[in-house]
Amino acid sequence: MNCEYKYRADELKTEYLKEWWNTSAEFPVFDKTYSPECQKSAERKMDSVIDQLLAEVRMNPGSIQKDYSAWGLRLRNLLCVIGDEILELGGTGTEILLKGGYCKVTSDFIDKARSFDSSIKTADILQAMRNAWIMNCIQVLLGREVEFTPAMFAYSMLYPYTDNYLDSMDVSFEEKQRFGDRFKLKLAGKPVKAKNTYETRIFKLVEMIEAQYGRDSYPQVYEGLLAIHDAQQKSLRQQKGLLSPYEADIPGISFAKGGSSVLADAFLINGILTEAQERFMFGFGIFLQLSDDAQDVEIDFKNRHMTMFSQTAGKWNLDSVISKLLNFMFNLIDNDKCFISPEMMEQKRLIRSSCIFLIISAAANNSRKYSKEYLKRLERYSPFRFSYLRKLYKRAGKEFYSLFEKNDTVPMDSIIARALSV
Repeated sequence: MNCEYKYRADELKTEYLKEWWNTSAEFPVFDKTYSPECQKSAERKMDSVIDQLLAEVRMNPGSIQKDYSAWGLRLRNLLCVIGDEILELGGTGTEILLKGGYCKVTSDFIDKARSFDSSIKTADILQAMRNAWIMNCIQVLLGREVEFTPAMFAYSMLYPYTDNYLDSMDVSFEEKQRFGDRFKLKLAGKPVKAKNTYETRIFKLVEMIEAQYGRDSYPQVYEGLLAIHDAQQKSLRQQKGLLSPYEADIPGISFAKGGSSVLADAFLINGILTEAQERFMFGFGIFLQLSDDAQDVEIDFKNRHMTMFSQTAGKWNLDSVISKLLNFMFNLIDNDKCFISPEMMEQKRLIRSSCIFLIISAAANNSRKYSKEYLKRLERYSPFRFSYLRKLYKRAGKEFYSLFEKNDTVPMDSIIARALSV
């Protein structure tokens, strides 16, 4: 038993809050600009690739038993065009995503999710997969093989089950708290009975983690799970309607939730971490949490869920906050001295470029929350014009969603994931 281990989430939260306030809110320095001509060219290519992808998906083999390696190769080639020619990920970024084990993990994850819960929705699987992909990134950073693990599946699946429940407007604040108390007992290894089918599934997921990481040998794993649970419970305060900055520590709540989540990811990958690894993972988690909040600012503002972005959007535009977030991310990745092997450096480069596109897209899709001058300036660093980017998200979301939600014998997501992993 590791009796000397000290869980550092509170310490790291304090460090990063100080770092956040010291981070510049000036417009960030980007590596590359895009002319309107380049953007229009990329848009034409993207429209063509989307048309081809939709055509390929509509003519899928239809059975998971069929040989569809040629079909999968065509899908991969189209995705390579997006990564290499349109988004210009550069280096081995596209290869990492399509050939580095990510597709096999995706296929295994989807199969396991549907066997675990036959009623699960595709949207919930994709939500869980997002965390699994983050864990794949962490596997590369920690020098481990990119692979599917029981702990990865279990922790990632807790997201659609617990997050959606805690975010639901149909469940009372009091019931959410009671569920949280029972869930905490389970995470702490205390005897507790599931109240319903929903809780039975959640408790089974915890037991999957226990089977991979014994509590006595890996106490930090369970400290991490309890920390993210505590952060989730505190985040319920964000749902109490409009709050001034003096009524609740919204930055502290967001930093604790995001940082603890990815720190838990890392412990579930490696079992143990160095202090430098812990610090990077906590910071990475903060960035991802704030990125989510930036993407959801319109919905959160409408539902009166208080985040750093929705709280700001009620009074001011988000120009300085999004600049600060980008600079925070640049400082985290560019100043890191922990992950320095060629493979780790390439993964960080891919994370950096992906995060830039993520934040720029968040601004484009929530344009009413930013000044026109800021959006015009930011648009120069996007591979697409913002007007096109908004249309792209709507089109891709609508058309691919309808295909993925078709009630086929074999779900579309399973077929595509399996084909890409061949």
